[in-house]
Amino acid sequence: HFKYQRYLKRYLRTIESIDESVGRVLDFLGENGLAENTIVIYTSDHGFSLGHNGIWGHGMATWPATTHRPSFNIPLVVCGEPVERQEKVCDAMVSQIDLFPTLLSFAGIEAKPSLSSVARDISPYLRGQTQHWSDAVFMEQEETRAVRTKDWLYMKRFDGAPSHLLEDALFDLNRDPQ
Repeated sequence: HFKYQRYLKRYLRTIESIDESVGRVLDFLGENGLAENTIVIYTSDHGFSLGHNGIWGHGMATWPATTHRPSFNIPLVVCGEPVERQEKVCDAMVSQIDLFPTLLSFAGIEAKPSLSSVARDISPYLRGQTQHWSDAVFMEQEETRAVRTKDWLYMKRFDGAPSHLLEDALFDLNRDPQ
């Protein structure tokens, strides 16, 4: 257990360092009159399992890949002049692909994607307006694709993946939230 405690301590120190660095960036923007014309987005490319369900790490460290919540529940913090100034937690599921139409909207640019996309503009919510949409996100990790809603998680393994190890899986998140 000592090895995992040391690993967890180092991981949390890294997160603390990132938080402090983001604070310095925000302070710089404010001190130099740039905050009112800047949108800051704090996010990550993936979550990280810290012993959840017996899994440590992410990516190939968790082979076969999982799309359980710790792997894909990532931070997404948005602040700046067009964003409502009170702290809010959005319980709706959003995806990083939603950032593209959102930033275009903040910039006042109307653009239609050249290919079909499930990306949504979340700027109305960030401006304090009511927003309703289908609560589903799509994920891909290594040999696994998944769709997650509030109630369900379905993992589909790629064709050709070793089927004796990688079966498709459906989880009822009301009965098994982890």
